[in-house]
Amino acid sequence: MKLSDVAKGLSVKTSQLSELNPALRQKVTPSYSYILRVPPGRGEVLTAILDRIPQCKLTIRTYTIHRVRRGETLSQIARRYHTSVRTISRLNRIRNVSRIRIGQRIKVPLRHPQTNFSTVAQTFSGDFRKYRVKHGDTLWSIARRHKTSVYIIKRINGLSSNYLKTGQILKVPAET
Repeated sequence: MKLSDVAKGLSVKTSQLSELNPALRQKVTPSYSYILRVPPGRGEVLTAILDRIPQCKLTIRTYTIHRVRRGETLSQIARRYHTSVRTISRLNRIRNVSRIRIGQRIKVPLRHPQTNFSTVAQTFSGDFRKYRVKHGDTLWSIARRHKTSVYIIKRINGLSSNYLKTGQILKVPAET
């Protein structure tokens, strides 16, 4: 649920709920069981109105990090990832698209259906199979081949970066 919806139902300010629940950085309660802190005397009110508060469908926007190579342009990078120069420049706050540097790391959104938290949870709890990384593989190409996202592959394998090694074994969601 959105904290703003909960705050409205409790007749309190959203900022007050945010201060009481600093772990909720996206101002949304998680899809799993969570103890929401509310101002004193408001717990009973929350229990009474809980069924009337709408559920929030939060989407996860995933992206990959692309390191600019010699001779690459933003246009080429956008084409490679099936996105637009405008989208990349907005995501990275690039004002002059002709001024990217070799070695610069750029966030590039991935093209796949938007995923909500419940879909991600189902994927994590589903069946996996092993995939051995081949020379030239990227997380993006592996995700595309297995009809999933880079975010999900990184999450189920505990990866903190996009770097892969040839021969590395990854868990990928089994195709259904």
